[in-house]
Amino acid sequence: MEPSEAKRKRFSRLSEEEIQNLIEGKNSENTRKATKNAVVTFLAYWNEVKLENERVKNTQSLEKIPKKELNELLANFWPNTKKQNGDSYKKSALMGIRFGLQRHFLLKGEFDIISDGEFSKSNQILEAAIVELKRQGLGKVDHHIPISKEDLEKIQSSYNPSSPDPKSLQQMVWFNIMFHLIRCSRENLRLLTKESLAVQVVAAGKKFDSPGEGCMYERPESPYCAVKTIDLYLSKLNPALSCLWQRLRATEHFSHSDHGSYNLEKVLNFSSRLEKSLKST
Repeated sequence: MEPSEAKRKRFSRLSEEEIQNLIEGKNSENTRKATKNAVVTFLAYWNEVKLENERVKNTQSLEKIPKKELNELLANFWPNTKKQNGDSYKKSALMGIRFGLQRHFLLKGEFDIISDGEFSKSNQILEAAIVELKRQGLGKVDHHIPISKEDLEKIQSSYNPSSPDPKSLQQMVWFNIMFHLIRCSRENLRLLTKESLAVQVVAAGKKFDSPGEGCMYERPESPYCAVKTIDLYLSKLNPALSCLWQRLRATEHFSHSDHGSYNLEKVLNFSSRLEKSLKST
């Protein structure tokens, strides 16, 4: 045995910078981008209200501000911040900046500008600013155009409930979860497990599945019932695994009595692949 092999350490030793990169890398690209944009906006405000010799070009100065001074800056920032063209932000955009700054200071300063009592003044002013935005008609959310009845029927036609196959069933389950339950984004969709979908019975006798963002009601009269397809899908998953998205077995079709029609592991970025596959049907 070579001396170098005998002295080889069991555990690696990451540097502080490598650990920091690991922490920052856990968020999605969209989250990192939103955080960066929030910080850039706040820095732009800082440099506009500060004297010329106090202006900064990077975020390091932000991270060194005492909480009391940062609270005062934020208190003035919330009601005065504007888009680059001078227009006011909508409520949702202003809240996005707030959460971006919260993530930044949690990561860099290890304090929370929302829950920390030292920021009560700036949080109260933010709430007042939001009320004013609502009064100006800027509290509304711009929703996407609803999916038409024709497009829904086209999507449903890709799945044959009388002769289901693993691929089309999985696509239909993915679509129903996105359509009924997911309100924000696909960021954590691939992390869902079987236990993420809670089945309950309501007063009318209908049940729904919900991971906390929406409801999916049972329609017993419809062969394309979303709850029914999820129930069927869950019954076909590998019982030894908890992940919701699993690889397909080679079987093209299965009967309602078959079990374990999906294979061993979930796939990274699986929701994106399902989305592309769904668009091609």
